[in-house]
Amino acid sequence: MHYLTFSKSAEIMAQFPDDTALVDSDFQYFISAADASDMPLRDYIASEASIGDRTEAWNCEPGSDYVVYAYGIDLETLEVLTPVTKLSVRSDELDQVDFGITVTVNDHRATVEVTPTDPDRYYFADAFLESDIDQGVKFSKYCSDAWNSKVQGWQIFDSLTEQQILEQHCKKGPGTFEFELLANSDYRLAVFALDEKAWLCSEPIVENFRTGSTAISDNVIQISVSKVASRSAEVTFTPTNSDPYVSFVTDSAPFEGMSDEEIIAYCAKNLPPRWGTTGYSNTFAPLVPGTKYYVLAYGCYYNGDVTTGLFKEEFTTTDRVGSVSFELQFGPYYDLWQLADADPDTGWHWSAEMYDCLLPVEVVKEDVKGLKYRYALYTKQVIDGLSEDELYKTLYEHGADYSPNYFLSDYNLEFVLSGFAIDDRGDWGPIWKSEPFTLKADGVSDPHDYLRK
Repeated sequence: MHYLTFSKSAEIMAQFPDDTALVDSDFQYFISAADASDMPLRDYIASEASIGDRTEAWNCEPGSDYVVYAYGIDLETLEVLTPVTKLSVRSDELDQVDFGITVTVNDHRATVEVTPTDPDRYYFADAFLESDIDQGVKFSKYCSDAWNSKVQGWQIFDSLTEQQILEQHCKKGPGTFEFELLANSDYRLAVFALDEKAWLCSEPIVENFRTGSTAISDNVIQISVSKVASRSAEVTFTPTNSDPYVSFVTDSAPFEGMSDEEIIAYCAKNLPPRWGTTGYSNTFAPLVPGTKYYVLAYGCYYNGDVTTGLFKEEFTTTDRVGSVSFELQFGPYYDLWQLADADPDTGWHWSAEMYDCLLPVEVVKEDVKGLKYRYALYTKQVIDGLSEDELYKTLYEHGADYSPNYFLSDYNLEFVLSGFAIDDRGDWGPIWKSEPFTLKADGVSDPHDYLRK
């Protein structure tokens, strides 16, 4: 039987007159969460349900009373199958762990040296902007929520275990933490111990400090532009020191008539920056033919404080069209379950769980040295909705750049293959599109023909 589990403070639980009101409240939450996640209600509840034994951890206020409860549910009808089972628990008080703290402020940066009284416990230090701290929440809870958000990020994006988080991001024994903060601002430093599950487990030790003004940098960022083509250009940034800076390659139109200070303010507010501390070279694409672009850079710390004036170059893309042709060759296609049955050791069954068939493709091109290309498979409905510039962009950013290759797709949809070639001058050729075609289950070829290739 599937079941749902919850945890609420005893104070909140006391607001429900009976279990029916409690369950109704849970379902109101599920309805809102499913809508926000753009999921059917049944699917969302299924993603939250458990079957068999389950271990779960909740973030709690220290020294507080909670009720953990659960009930069975039918995932088809969403009928509650059992009475609500409850367990009252009280969370532990936080430990009292002392730390020696020395804060050294250097302009907008702070160096924190920590000496723990217990050298065998992991700990962490964090700095909070005083004006951001929620005064209506106990500071230990505020710290715990902020820490748990970091942990969740490391688990999701870096695939770190709790032990790896402790080892890579926390300290044992004397340790140093570096912070880059807002200039001329008040901060509250918190140092706290962590248990073996990477939960905050001690009252934060607090130190208040104020940052100074951001130092001006003498960095000079040289910009060079080369290989300007119709839809791309190569740009190189060469700074004279290792101070951080931001750079942009952008259409010049929004900046006409602006001063350097106004350009910097516009970039900071509206454009995603590329951060750097060393030299950097890149081919920027896709661009629009016959268009004037600005290449911009200025010194900037990660807190947003600008440390230099604006460095600027400009270029205009050509109107040339690439001189090389492009075409994809495709023909027989194969049912993925038949491939899985014919060759069970290669993992085709995983693909068959998500798609119907495999379509091999190969680029047919002129014999041009160094030719580059991009191509992809689209449903006709999608490709008909793209402008030429949009299609160039999605092909360049997401298309395949090697051959031979294959696409996984579904039956009974109308598809179009599309692509383009880039010549040795960097100019993009015209977009090639196949005639629309439909892959059907009764049109597949013998999977052994593909496996013998």
